[in-house]
Amino acid sequence: MFTLFRLSVYYAEPARAELSGTVVLEDPDARLVGAAWVEPTELSGGGCPRGVDVGQSDRNVRAWWACLFGKGYRYAVYYHPPSRFWRFQLTEAGILTLASPALGGLAVSRARRD
Repeated sequence: MFTLFRLSVYYAEPARAELSGTVVLEDPDARLVGAAWVEPTELSGGGCPRGVDVGQSDRNVRAWWACLFGKGYRYAVYYHPPSRFWRFQLTEAGILTLASPALGGLAVSRARRD
């Protein structure tokens, strides 16, 4: 069952949202598939230095994000909205329904040989 959960990100094309000013998707129930930084068409100046955070502080990460957003970068988030929940459930039910007779037949044939 856990393998089906990992494969379910491929059941449908993920939605894409480009965020500016934040790296947090507004919908907390969305299922995150991936994320990436999108470069602006023209870079304004040099790159953004990324400091290493020591301990529990995220001050350097937030400063790095602010620098990237300030230079025109956007944060693209690929996700499945909660409205696809039942579609994914029905897809998994179909997969398991098709696999059950095949695996059941294999089990019966192996049991009859012994």
